[in-house]
Amino acid sequence: MLTKLTGLMVAVSAFVALAGIPAVATVDGGSLTVVSPSAGEELGSRTVLFSGTGENGGIVNVLDVTGQRVPGTRNVLVEGGVWSTTGVFAADDAIEQTVTIRQVFGSTGRGEVVVSFRLPAPDPTFNFSVGTPLPGEVVPSRTVTFTGTGAEGAAVSLADGAGVTLPGTEPAIVLGRVWSVTTTYPNDASPSQTVTATQTTGGAKSGTITISFTLPVAELLPAPTITGPLNGAVITGSEIRISGTGTPGMSVFLTVLPTDHTGVVDSPPGAVGGPVNTIVVDNAGVWETTVLLYPNEYTATAILADLDTSGRVSQVLSTPSTPIGFTLLSATTPTPSASPTGGGLAATGSNPTGIGVGAIVLVLAGIGAAIVRRRTNSPAIR
Repeated sequence: MLTKLTGLMVAVSAFVALAGIPAVATVDGGSLTVVSPSAGEELGSRTVLFSGTGENGGIVNVLDVTGQRVPGTRNVLVEGGVWSTTGVFAADDAIEQTVTIRQVFGSTGRGEVVVSFRLPAPDPTFNFSVGTPLPGEVVPSRTVTFTGTGAEGAAVSLADGAGVTLPGTEPAIVLGRVWSVTTTYPNDASPSQTVTATQTTGGAKSGTITISFTLPVAELLPAPTITGPLNGAVITGSEIRISGTGTPGMSVFLTVLPTDHTGVVDSPPGAVGGPVNTIVVDNAGVWETTVLLYPNEYTATAILADLDTSGRVSQVLSTPSTPIGFTLLSATTPTPSASPTGGGLAATGSNPTGIGVGAIVLVLAGIGAAIVRRRTNSPAIR
């Protein structure tokens, strides 16, 4: 009977050692020592080397405060009187750490050492990301779900380009290393949006990511109006102030074309060029701009549009205004010094160079397959 029991104990001991299960009994003594990390040591990495000395043939385990093996470590065999194994602590693990290092022979403990040390603070941006929407993405809906990863237990808040919290949102708590926030943009919000996601850990910012994306046009806004000059007006001079109304805060794209335009329109040689300023409807719903033109008969049309960073139309936001026509007569000394051959063209609210103008002319003026060619940004828009 004793022989059978002894054999059973040996078999159980072998299983325990191979499985790395902590010893079920401990005894004082033994030759177990811990060289690294030392008690109270300030470590420079969250990847930690545990090492020391022990009895040849012993099995060493590194256990956390719950009695579980520290991630990355293994039940290591003492050979040549030494042992070592490496553990990896997660970014959201506490800085203060205590481990129990235990040496066993079978089911019998041969030494136990408790060591406390300090991990470095995690990388502030470790594991913090925004997965959706992607930078530059055109999202399919004005209800947008922002998702990403972060440090467990951290809070993630979202703000628009002005630093204002997105409507209807509250900070999301990172659970299972992921977070999600959903907001709905109003119909009059600009399609071009920039959002900053901020992760906060323990009351301190621990990561910031900014992305830009484009919303779909929910529905077209009311068409802007042109209130001046009046339709059919006859004006003397070269500077024409054009004004109107529209949705506050929106950008206006204005075209002024010769009424008899049937094909290619060239800017007059020597006409004044220069940057074109964006026309924005003010808080009272009013907009205005000044154009410099040669004598001719003109038709002006306006539309609300979203402009990209280069000043080109990226999305049309309204139906076109009702066109107005006016006649410009030459003054005694016309301001432009060059010949008025071919008339003139003005386009404001966007850089008029390139195919962007051609596209918007087709939309606004309905001039079939007309191609607009500009040598400069002239006649000048101010």
